[in-house]
Amino acid sequence: GPAESFGLNAIRRRVEMLRGTMSIESEPGLTAVAVSFPVSTPEMPEVNT
Repeated sequence: GPAESFGLNAIRRRVEMLRGTMSIESEPGLTAVAVSFPVSTPEMPEVNT
């Protein structure tokens, strides 16, 4: 529904801002969300959170 879509869109925007990737796979009874981020790149300084 709309609430779930908004949440995933917000996550996707954050992932893209941090130069990561996000994939979603879904089948009846199971949804998997995978998020990956680069460890470090010369163009991007390390971010401490």
